[in-house]
Amino acid sequence: MFPDTLTQLTFKTLGKDYRCSFLINNVNLPNYVFEGTTKTNSYIIQIQKKDELATHIKKLKNYSSWNPSGKFLVFSSTVFKTPKKIATDIIKYLWEENVINVAVLLAETKNNSKSAVYSWYPYKDKNCGDQFHVMLPLDYCWFGILQNNRSWFEGKIPKQLNNCTIKAKYTDVPPYVTNGQHGFQPSNYFKSQGIEINMLNMISTTLNLNIKYGVSKSWDQVYENGTISGDLNFLLDNSVDILIGAYTTDYHRSKYFGFTWPHLQAKIVWWVPHVPRLFRFRNMQNIFKIEVWVSVTSGYVLISFFIWLLSFYSKNEANSYRGLATTLLSNFGIMLGFSVKLPRSLAIRCIVTLLIIFGFNLTLAYTSYLTSIISMPKYVEKFDTVTDIYKHNLKTYFMPNSRKYFTNADDNNIINGVPIHLIKKNWIVCQNTSQCLEYVAISKDSSLCWGKHHINYLLSIKEEIRHSIHKIDDCFATTPITMLIRKDFTLSTLFDEVIHRIIGAGFIFKWENDFIKRGPVANSPNTDFDSSSIKFKHLVQIFQMLLIGNCISGVVFICEIVLYKTNEIKMNKRHSSLLEKHILKDEVKRKSRFKGIAGMILYKKFREINTQSIIHI
Repeated sequence: MFPDTLTQLTFKTLGKDYRCSFLINNVNLPNYVFEGTTKTNSYIIQIQKKDELATHIKKLKNYSSWNPSGKFLVFSSTVFKTPKKIATDIIKYLWEENVINVAVLLAETKNNSKSAVYSWYPYKDKNCGDQFHVMLPLDYCWFGILQNNRSWFEGKIPKQLNNCTIKAKYTDVPPYVTNGQHGFQPSNYFKSQGIEINMLNMISTTLNLNIKYGVSKSWDQVYENGTISGDLNFLLDNSVDILIGAYTTDYHRSKYFGFTWPHLQAKIVWWVPHVPRLFRFRNMQNIFKIEVWVSVTSGYVLISFFIWLLSFYSKNEANSYRGLATTLLSNFGIMLGFSVKLPRSLAIRCIVTLLIIFGFNLTLAYTSYLTSIISMPKYVEKFDTVTDIYKHNLKTYFMPNSRKYFTNADDNNIINGVPIHLIKKNWIVCQNTSQCLEYVAISKDSSLCWGKHHINYLLSIKEEIRHSIHKIDDCFATTPITMLIRKDFTLSTLFDEVIHRIIGAGFIFKWENDFIKRGPVANSPNTDFDSSSIKFKHLVQIFQMLLIGNCISGVVFICEIVLYKTNEIKMNKRHSSLLEKHILKDEVKRKSRFKGIAGMILYKKFREINTQSIIHI
């Protein structure tokens, strides 16, 4: 209960809220308490000169609490000759630092006791944040009293963005990005280009944005030493605003870039070849369901009890039905189809007749099902667990950036029944997913650890290998899929709101079905066995059971013969002993009758005759 709750609820919620993924490496370490940091919501900056602002901002950006989405109030006690131009330069500089909520409080040139509050609305009057000359005082302050009492920081970003342009780059990773196009493109619901492009186009339609797409040549990443590869540098220097293509949350990426709200949970699972193995022996008790066995047993006991009850009060009934134990034994023989002594009374005979009919049908059905199950082959997968992969020494191919899950892990820990040091030892990086998948399906000696969505899409379009590969249900890892945005992207909050609406409306689920489930992905072994024909090899098990039964019958028959001969010898010895005792007794009686010499002669003669008779016997 607890691991499921921790994995499915707690970590999933934390991953969404903090836009990062979690992996438990060791549960035996001592507990540590880390103090968290919070973002600063408000900044008040005092300057004497205009150039001082850049120095202050540079220092503030070094703090982990830096929050360009907060409220900034910049003021100065210096009286500038052109306060409006100074305010425009300050707001322009802060806009370049992704700061929007700015208010500049500067003293008037003619009246030093009166200060003007300058601010702007970057998307007002169909602007896109480039009309810095449109700068008007929002309010005036005179000895701490506001003249208009207007809000200085609200309503800076509207819900409609005047068809402003944002730049995005994509990496072709189906089904997240499929057949993307260069340049500007409006949202088109009749042309699907992947889950993430569809979602980004829907966001642009909702917010009235214009997106300019570009192609990213590789799936780039941030390394532990801080090195940034490929097109992530464009995101770092603000040349583009968004990167899409199955990007996941990562600690090293979070130090340089931002993330939108996760729209998918990607499961990384194992993919192995179909290697069917014939499962020969099965549990014969499973031919009938447990409910059938309970019903048959209950009916047998009740009918036997009823027959015994009727026979108990019947004076003419046979003794085999007047005892409960003998009644149960006789009825059990009827159920098995054996010949038993029938009862004498008519009522009990009718009940026994019904029991005979029921037992015949039950035995016939059980025998038919038994023959059918024995003759029908059952195949099981040779590689059905992660331990089977390493037990049979399969080659293991992994995603390029999935090694991060084992960076700080203890080599003695176990994942899915396999030690981590063994996983690292057999680690092979897959550079081309399609080629690795085909190799796994054809070679039968390899496995692939990759995202479930991506592989399901490839299998839906590759019919030649669709039936040659299947997945193992043990999940290697689960990580949220997001859009990678530049650090402190000003529209991130607005994007998250629209993403929530898209997910809640079920569009992500629909697009997932459109791409991933458009073709059947087989998960059953493809064999050449024709279920409509039964060959002799399928009946081998029946003959094996018949041979075993005959052997047991032969052993029982030999035991019966030995027992019979043993009992016969014992009986002969017993009869001989009784006969000798009887003869000796008669001899004593006769001896007492013969007296004298003539009597002794007759006694000896009589004894010789008896001895010859015994020898003859």
